[in-house]
Amino acid sequence: MTEEEILAMKPGRDLNLLVCEKVFDNKTFGSVKPYSTDILAAWPIVMGCPGMKITFHRTIRPSVIEDSASLKKLPDGRLEWFYVVYEGHEVRAPEAPEAVCKAALLSKLEAGE
Repeated sequence: MTEEEILAMKPGRDLNLLVCEKVFDNKTFGSVKPYSTDILAAWPIVMGCPGMKITFHRTIRPSVIEDSASLKKLPDGRLEWFYVVYEGHEVRAPEAPEAVCKAALLSKLEAGE
């Protein structure tokens, strides 16, 4: 799988399965958790990735943001998103769990796992 394919994935079952396989080495004991949609499920990823940084952003001027289609648009026109940086990988997504999952997967991809 390529970086572009990981970044293009939507939150949900396929992304959750990939996280289970690559990040947890299929050791999730039971059913696959909603890693990409639930911050409580994604939190063990954060705890297992020392140095992962998560920040929340909201902008007043959406016109200054490139690729704003993938971000959450508020009723007043502002945009908001989460930005995760881990081992040199920068991921921007409308919700934190999605960004966390993708940053962890990109790190595994780079490591050849």
